Amino acid sequence: MKNNPVSGQMSFERVGASWQIAVKTAEDLFHVKDLDAALWAMTSLPIDSISCDPEFLAFMDDDSNGKIRVDEAKRAIGWLLNALKDYSGVNSASDVLKFSAINDETPEGRMLLRSAKLAMENTGTEEPQEISLADIRDRKRIMAAGLQNGDGVIPPALIPDPDVAEFATFAMNCIGKVTDISGLDGINQEILTQFGDKAKAYLEWYDEPLASPEILPYGDATKEIFGQYQELGPKVDEFFMFCGILRMSSGSTTRAMPALDVMDSAAMEKYLNAAPVCEPNEKSLLLLKSDLNPLWGDRLVSFFAETLPGKSEITQEEWNTVKAKLAVHAAWLKRKNTDCLDTLPIDRLRSFLSENIADRITAMIAFDAERKDEIACFKDVRKLILYQRHMLEFMNNYVSLKSLFDQEITSMLLAGRLIMDGRHFTLTTRVSNVAAHKKLAVNCNICTMYVEVSTGQVGAVRKMTLAVAVTSGDMYNLFIGKSGVFVTPDGITWDAQVIDYIQQPVSFSEALRMPFYRFGTFIGKQIDKFFSARTKEFETGFEKSVAQAQSYDPKNPPASVKQQTPAVSGSMLLMGGGVGLAAIGSSIAFMAQALHKISFWNVIGVLLCILLIFGGPVVVVSLVKLYRRNVAGFLEAGGWALNKRMRLSRKMGLIFTSQPRIPITTLLNPVDVVGGFLKQQKGVKTAAEMSGCARFLIILLALLLGSAAGVAIWYFFLQNVSIRF
Repeated sequence: MKNNPVSGQMSFERVGASWQIAVKTAEDLFHVKDLDAALWAMTSLPIDSISCDPEFLAFMDDDSNGKIRVDEAKRAIGWLLNALKDYSGVNSASDVLKFSAINDETPEGRMLLRSAKLAMENTGTEEPQEISLADIRDRKRIMAAGLQNGDGVIPPALIPDPDVAEFATFAMNCIGKVTDISGLDGINQEILTQFGDKAKAYLEWYDEPLASPEILPYGDATKEIFGQYQELGPKVDEFFMFCGILRMSSGSTTRAMPALDVMDSAAMEKYLNAAPVCEPNEKSLLLLKSDLNPLWGDRLVSFFAETLPGKSEITQEEWNTVKAKLAVHAAWLKRKNTDCLDTLPIDRLRSFLSENIADRITAMIAFDAERKDEIACFKDVRKLILYQRHMLEFMNNYVSLKSLFDQEITSMLLAGRLIMDGRHFTLTTRVSNVAAHKKLAVNCNICTMYVEVSTGQVGAVRKMTLAVAVTSGDMYNLFIGKSGVFVTPDGITWDAQVIDYIQQPVSFSEALRMPFYRFGTFIGKQIDKFFSARTKEFETGFEKSVAQAQSYDPKNPPASVKQQTPAVSGSMLLMGGGVGLAAIGSSIAFMAQALHKISFWNVIGVLLCILLIFGGPVVVVSLVKLYRRNVAGFLEAGGWALNKRMRLSRKMGLIFTSQPRIPITTLLNPVDVVGGFLKQQKGVKTAAEMSGCARFLIILLALLLGSAAGVAIWYFFLQNVSIRF
């Protein structure tokens, strides 16, 4: 397929009771790009609610505001179609980009091609023909080829020529180092230039003695002699100063030897360091054969054997001559510009400069710097591969919502799958604010649970809140605190717990049962309230009677109270029972007398009328809500901007909430195995151990006896009035 306008026509298909554009191939993307935004399924959605590659979403969100608008989606499509000339990779959603598919007829396409090739060449691939998403994302591996990473830094460790690598190493050690993108230490053009200048200046300085021999007055030994001079010079100057002081004092001297402990080595060393190298004299002669300071004696003899050979008495004039010669050498040493090249043999340094190795490194730096644009384009190569991989899938979740209802794939719009109450709930979205979400979600008429999920080890727990739509079955076993598990598209399982919900009718059968549930709940509350009050009254009266009976003494009755029979005596109980039976009989008689003129069917009709009056509106409202359930409203509560209104039909409900069936082939035994775990014991069976048949017969007998008793009471209290049915 070539990069030109398509010849096919735009096609639409019905998705969720609304017409949406069909996006099946890259050719359809041309139509999508030109489609009016009002005909898109949605025009904006937050990227944090999409389950997709984060970098792909970041590329789509080109203004980085956290949402992907329709204009951004159109620009992304246009960029993708212009960057490729072969769209087979888009159609197959491939994460491998073939170089032959890149449109090299545009400057941007040519740059993409050069960048992709450079990335693969840096990994050591010869004559690459394609690049994968994993390859372009392996930045460490790509940038490890530091000679071509666009930063202008050349690490010596990567230079193949050993001479050039050695030169670069000395330059790095002498001047300094910089770190390249790959993390290796290397040199750039600035360091190379500074090192070249230093090396040339060093050679010029080193060659000065050739034109000025006085710089090395003692030849090759000058360096060693100068080192000795730096140590001995101050002490020899001190000796001749002491001799001058002695002459000024007209030869009078007073020796005052301090009291020294010869066993104290520290004190002796301190004394010798302070003492002159030789005993001063008026003639100012340094007598090398006299008693010299043992701390300096040997070094003095060795030094003057090199500078004034054959002399045993050194005059001050001779000493000054030696100092003058070495002063020229000292001045030459001060002109030295660096010490970092002292370890490099001078011949090696000369060969480095004569062979123009610095120019070769300069060429490497320039070649590397030329790749700067290609390196910067690595980001666009990743973008192109990600667009090729995800664009069709994304558009089927954006311009069209077809993927939302496809059970064979996991839609980008869904956060994952909740497993709870023996069902799978797949219409799930992330929620940042439950209260704000509920205000909007209540208008979509979809039963919604708010579930908090968490995963991770202790100390690194991750949490998020979800809105989960309950679209089929019922809601009666789902409640706050209900637990389950949640599985994200990446396969990670989270712990889940319901924290809130919006109660709405879930199915038609539940809508029909709703009045009975509510009526039963109401009756149950009233009966419970009635019996609770009566039980309380009975308990209070009974406790009072018992208290009076316990405190009553028939032999010593209270003066103000006439002696009487205890309240709970046997006769009183018998009389109370008779009165109770009489009351019950009177009540039954009254009810029978009131109902004997009313037919059975009239009673049933009245009950049905009451049920219709109170339950009919509940059923109607529930059915209306079921009909008006809107998937778009549920999604819009999460911050999405949808154009299409998609009524949640029964078929959709079965897609988003399903209960897996047990395969028939796996049913090993239809009989409940729990009964087989009961231990059989000899003896009479308890009521709990009776068989199901026995329990059924007992219940049936109780019903028959109750019915017979009711008919008998009806007959006798109505004085043989015939029963009308």
